[in-house]
Amino acid sequence: MEAGSSIIPINAALPLSLLHLLSNTLVLYQTAPYLPASSLLALGATSKSFRSLIHDTPGIFRHLDLTKIKAAQFQIAAIDHGGEVWRNVQLDENVTEDESVSFLAFVLGAN
Repeated sequence: MEAGSSIIPINAALPLSLLHLLSNTLVLYQTAPYLPASSLLALGATSKSFRSLIHDTPGIFRHLDLTKIKAAQFQIAAIDHGGEVWRNVQLDENVTEDESVSFLAFVLGAN
């Protein structure tokens, strides 16, 4: 390498920050399903940049397992004897992602 060259050797490059690494949506979408919701919310609470990354990226909370959270369980009896459980389709279609994240934060704060 010539003297005065501005090329930085690969091993001397600065390490990537976590924010820079997770800003790659491919990395974020592959990592998020393995993190519990509490960790995602905690990460979003560390700085404005992480909050924007976690809360403004669609699909981050797509893989939530709410089966173990008592406050998220609804005891709805079957309407008929055929075993089909009634659900309010209109309500499901009108719930925004922000409302579902708010509900999740409420549920996690309650337990």
